[in-house]
Amino acid sequence: MNIQQAVIAFVAATSLLFSPNLAQAMCGCMIPMRPQKPTQQQLVAQKILNKASKVALIRDGLLTTLTMSNDVSTDYDEFGLVVPVPTVIQKKDVRVVEPTVFAALEEITNPRLIENWDPDPCPAEEEMMAERAMAPSVADAPSARSKGARSAADYGVKVEAHYDVGEYSIAVLSAKEGAGAGLMEWLNKFHYQVPPEAVPVIDSYIKQGMRFFVAKVNFRKLRGKGTTFLRPLQVRYETPKFMLPVRLGTVNADGPQELVVYALSAKGRIEATNYRSMRMPSGHDLPLYVKGQFEQIYEQIFDAATKEADMRAIFTEYVERGSIDLTTAERVGLSWDKPSDADAFSYYTTTRLHFRYDAAHFPEDLVLQETADIEAFRVNYSVHHPADRVQCEEGQKYLATLPPRREKEAEALAMLTAGDLKEIREKMGLPPKSAIGPAQPPTPPPAKKKGSFWDRLWGQ
Repeated sequence: MNIQQAVIAFVAATSLLFSPNLAQAMCGCMIPMRPQKPTQQQLVAQKILNKASKVALIRDGLLTTLTMSNDVSTDYDEFGLVVPVPTVIQKKDVRVVEPTVFAALEEITNPRLIENWDPDPCPAEEEMMAERAMAPSVADAPSARSKGARSAADYGVKVEAHYDVGEYSIAVLSAKEGAGAGLMEWLNKFHYQVPPEAVPVIDSYIKQGMRFFVAKVNFRKLRGKGTTFLRPLQVRYETPKFMLPVRLGTVNADGPQELVVYALSAKGRIEATNYRSMRMPSGHDLPLYVKGQFEQIYEQIFDAATKEADMRAIFTEYVERGSIDLTTAERVGLSWDKPSDADAFSYYTTTRLHFRYDAAHFPEDLVLQETADIEAFRVNYSVHHPADRVQCEEGQKYLATLPPRREKEAEALAMLTAGDLKEIREKMGLPPKSAIGPAQPPTPPPAKKKGSFWDRLWGQ
């Protein structure tokens, strides 16, 4: 497989699809491999759809190990990915890992719904002799050149490295300053659909001395496995620049993109320095019916928080030290080519960041930093099952506490989701609220007319 057939990219944090009819991808860009002589109908019909973007990274001194996975479905047999990187990445620093690593990270860090059961206010005598088990259950809520062809150098492009890893064929490219148009032309020459709008962004990366990690995916190798979920690519490199390139993914994107970042550091929590950092709302009691649709409800909560922040914030959903098991940490790249240090591993803090972005609201790449903060945080919400045994004096007192509690639950959900309080109350089966207004004093009885002395004496 030659370099001209294999220029593709590993999407590190957010890639974009280089075609007007393509949805968004991850870090850098995801581009279709176009037929030599495509018809306009083919270009319109063939699409790549990216449903989820996830990145895992470990920062250790100047060393960054980056793992990215995309949920991709496509009509193409091949397509490419491109991501800016700060240095030339050699074959020994690239590998393919199993997607189970992201499943493990999600299971640990996902926002959670905790179920609670109210204790019976009128317990049976035998139940008073034993402690009721109150452990909460949890509902977890994305090549050889032909003769006479111009070389890469003719376009101001240099192929720094070229190799195959699993189903990916990888090239690392650099370009002369101001050669963004040449790099785009060179990619288009080999049937990559790169829009002209990408040139200023590419030029800015070239000016910073960035290279371009380009990877080609052959879907024919994946067909028959019953999935279109690409195995994650993992790369490592040393650089003082601790960042994720997201701008290239916004070029010609079909709407905002969404990214979840799982970041591990021995120092503590990881945060963005050039965008507002916020914690997702947590700790609220919600209506019981949320239990059956928590995933959808949390999407509404995230949508509302993003809108409230004008889509200009990075939300923290999880922080905890020592919560990731050693096997998962190794798969994320904790120990690439050396034995694991279990003692050192226990000090690593995991941070989960989640945000939605586009070019207008995120004009800069994501600059990250390690902090000394190791305070634990996770997004939790609760639902409460009411008690059944209430046929006693204490039970009647308990029942009187339920209506105010349910009202607070409805108001919390309306606040978190920016939803319709009336609709939420209806779903909860609450009675309609009477019209709310200032209390009016009772109407006094009409004053009696004054009569003569004799009338008042006899009550007339």
